Amino acid sequence: MNLQMGEIWIIGYNIFCFHLKLFVKNGKMRSKGERTKKSTYVPSVTEVLAFQKREKDSVKLLHIAWEVAHSVAEVQNVGVGENGATTAALVHRDAGPANFVFVDGKLKLNDFNACTFLKRNRETGQSCGFQLGYVCGEDKRSPDIRAPEECFLNSNLTEAIDTYAIGAILFFILSNIRPYHVEIPALSNEEMKDKIRAGVGPILPAEAENSSDPAIVAIKEALRLAMTFDPKERVHAQEVSDMLEEALKKEKETIDQ
Repeated sequence: MNLQMGEIWIIGYNIFCFHLKLFVKNGKMRSKGERTKKSTYVPSVTEVLAFQKREKDSVKLLHIAWEVAHSVAEVQNVGVGENGATTAALVHRDAGPANFVFVDGKLKLNDFNACTFLKRNRETGQSCGFQLGYVCGEDKRSPDIRAPEECFLNSNLTEAIDTYAIGAILFFILSNIRPYHVEIPALSNEEMKDKIRAGVGPILPAEAENSSDPAIVAIKEALRLAMTFDPKERVHAQEVSDMLEEALKKEKETIDQ
């Protein structure tokens, strides 16, 4: 399979049975195998969000939320319409806060080294899905951004898990904390998994939960839409992106008045 992705909201890379990963170390970004000493400073998502929250710029947070949803939507739109295909060609599988970087002022989705290419039914154009049994804490990492279906063995997974991940990132945008890390006492991986399986969403900090700021309300609504429990009822990332873009337009119109 040969894909070329040079979209604005995705780190540009060429694929021919391999993936490009950008490494960020000590504030420097480089691609694997790069030997040049020249590098570009890439601010972390945490750093940028912390600044925006200090400035209390909720509209900028809304813009970042839209960039997140839009970049995931671009991934989900890859391959759609080709040879009758009606679903995505690949799933990122790890679209968490750590895998977005700011490049030239834009938030871009990065790190496709764990992505899965989807097979399709030739007659219907629908995805056949895929199965994994080690993505919900079994590798000792936190399952905090995992979709419910990822936490049940033998579930048929689709690009819907990336839509769910949008919600987890929006949670991070609102709180600077990963989902399920606000709870007191702190939850173990097993306790997080139980809540995810039961459809119990993460608790937002009171400041975000009680906010009536239209920009923050829009992010909360998009978060809940993206984190719909049933993957069959979960919307395409494009719908989340469109929802946030419309809210962003309204906020900018209000500012310009």
